[in-house]
Formats: sequence, C-alpha cells, structure tokens
Amino acid sequence: MTVSPIMLLQGAGMVAVGIAFVLYWRLSKRISIAPFLIGAIAWFVTVSLKLGFALLLNNRIQHLLSGALRPSVADPLFWLYIGLLTGVFECGLLLTLWRRIRTYDFNTAVAFGIGFGAIEAVMLGISSLTVVALAIAAPALLPKQIVESLAVSAWMIPAPIVERIVAVIAHIFSCVLIIRGAGRNRLGYFWIAFAYKSLIDAVAAWAQLGFKANTTSQIWTVEGIVFLFGIVGFLGLIWLSRGQQTNEIAPGTGSKPSSAHVA
Repeated sequence: MTVSPIMLLQGAGMVAVGIAFVLYWRLSKRISIAPFLIGAIAWFVTVSLKLGFALLLNNRIQHLLSGALRPSVADPLFWLYIGLLTGVFECGLLLTLWRRIRTYDFNTAVAFGIGFGAIEAVMLGISSLTVVALAIAAPALLPKQIVESLAVSAWMIPAPIVERIVAVIAHIFSCVLIIRGAGRNRLGYFWIAFAYKSLIDAVAAWAQLGFKANTTSQIWTVEGIVFLFGIVGFLGLIWLSRGQQTNEIAPGTGSKPSSAHVA
C-alpha cells in the first residue's frame, strides 16, 4: 500500500494555519512578539503537564470506570473526564499568569491566544509531515496501521486543516475570556472558558473512542460539530472585542496602550 505525496498537504496546511494567524495579527495590529511567545510557552507547559498526567492515570481511570459501571455510563464519563483534563490544565494553569496577563488589552490578549493555539497547529503539522514523509520514503519503519490510515481519500486532506483553524479560534476565545476575567477579577469568565474547552475535548474523545470516526463521512460529521464550536468562539470574540472600545479588558489602565504594543 502506497501513500500519495499529496498527503503532505495536511501537515503543510496545519503549519500554514499557525503561521498565518501569527503574521496576520502581528502585522495588522502592530503587536510585539512577546505575547505570542508567552502564549506558546504557556501551551507547551500546560499540554506537557496534561500529557504526563494522562499517561499516568488515564488507563487506570478508564479501567476503574468500566469495572464499576456499565459501558453506557462508564464511556461517557470517561469522555467527560478527558475533556475536563483540558479544562484543568489548559485553562486552570493559566491562572498562574493571572497577575501578568491582567493588563493585556483585547489585541494583546488575542495575540496570547494565537500563540497558544498556533504553536499547537505548527507542532501537529510538523508531526504529520514527518509521519507522511516516512510513510512515503520508508513505510517499513512505521506500523502497518499507520501507513494504512494515510491511504485515504483526497477529501480527507482538508479535515485536519479545518480542525486547526477552529482549534486556534477556540484557544483564542478561551484565553481572552480568562484574561478578561483577570482584568475584572471575575472568575465567571474563567468558568465559561473552562466549560467551553472541556466540552470541545469531550466531543473529541467521543469521536475517537466512542464514535470511532474513520470514514470520510464520519470524520466530516465530527468536523461539522467542531465547526459549531468555532462559530461560538468567533462570535464570542466579537462580543469580547466590544470591551476594547471602552477599555473594559483592563480597567484602570485608561487609554494607555499595552506594553506589548510596538510604539
């Protein structure tokens, strides 16, 4: 079974998504690179901790649930648990930056969120490019299942690219919510972000573990559901942007620009 070189477009597209978000926002809003980098570092730390926790406990928790409850109850609880891991680590750990990010205005907060989401898109894209390149050049080095999974319809190529666009929007929305909550000392915004990201990853866990989406129609059905979360995030950002006009993102800072802006 051979893998078409056209599959390289998936990884290249994901990398392009991350770079495009950064370049567009930085150039159009004249934002310094600092909040992008801080967001990227925050992603790396939180996701590394989440991955470590998952590797240690996920199998144990899944066995515990499946041993105590019938599958119709145990499986949804495990999917919810997977989603909550994202809320706890990717949202909860951002509270450690509460004082640093509370003075960010809307544009800088978006830059932080872009950094958080763009680094994920770039890393996943590079990973995809590496696997596909190996599958083309030296398929014997990879498990047969991985090679077979890459021999898919061309209609599958845009799916991960669309997913990354939605994911970056979701990261931006949740990060801006948390930053706005920090600026206003209101945890309500944090809990909205927590619920939003937890629910997205719970749906992803259902798609991978329960729905087992592996055909073109199934995967695009899941992408359609994920796309709805993207719409919610995009509309939420429009709502949050209104605070920029009245300096609501960082009360008490007056009309002074954020220090992350380029003079």
